[in-house]
Amino acid sequence: MKPFKLSLLGIICASVFVTSYADHQSCQNQISMQLQEEGWVSSTTAQVTVSIQAATNKDNSSEVVASITKKLKSVVNEKDPVAWRLVDLSTEKNSAGLFAISAKMSARLNNAQLTQLQNMIQSLNKAGEQYKVDSIDYQPTLAEIADENTRLRVLLYKDVLGQEQIINSAFADKKYQLQTLSFDSPYTATPRPMVMFAGNAATRQASASTSTPFSQQLILTANVTFSSPNVACEKK
Repeated sequence: MKPFKLSLLGIICASVFVTSYADHQSCQNQISMQLQEEGWVSSTTAQVTVSIQAATNKDNSSEVVASITKKLKSVVNEKDPVAWRLVDLSTEKNSAGLFAISAKMSARLNNAQLTQLQNMIQSLNKAGEQYKVDSIDYQPTLAEIADENTRLRVLLYKDVLGQEQIINSAFADKKYQLQTLSFDSPYTATPRPMVMFAGNAATRQASASTSTPFSQQLILTANVTFSSPNVACEKK
């Protein structure tokens, strides 16, 4: 994945301040600043949740879940195996003496697999067993976010070196060096894209069949401090 780069190289956020600490405080000149880089995390896969309502004359939820998993796998392309996971399960005996089983299954699907699921899920419905797609969440995976976060860190390291050169050009006699560097948690500037099944069939089909990746903006902030010895303090 090669996310589109929107760099804020060299832009210093917040105020830049220089403070000289002398006497009993500190013998360092310090310059502190914040640097930011931003990029985009794109995903063409979605976390899909399917809810299932089933009724059986005995408490055999484990068998029902196994059957549900097999059926869901059957409607998605077998060339790309899908790992369906049980994320919720409850069983209740109703007034008719039947066991009502409510389950939710979740899997990460690409657009082609999602289209297959939407086209075929109705065929799984039968008396006493109903399937429905609850939600489609295109939030990027943790691995995709981590990759972009690493890329932004590399850019910020270069920004820090660039700022050190600029400072030492402005204060040639001070010999500033990096003292501290810390990163804030990555900030996602846009809400995660969630597609709820509230529209009609045509709308749902259009949302799943698009080949355009869903993207989220990621912003990473570095807190930097440069320091140099305070000569006046050292002479005391």
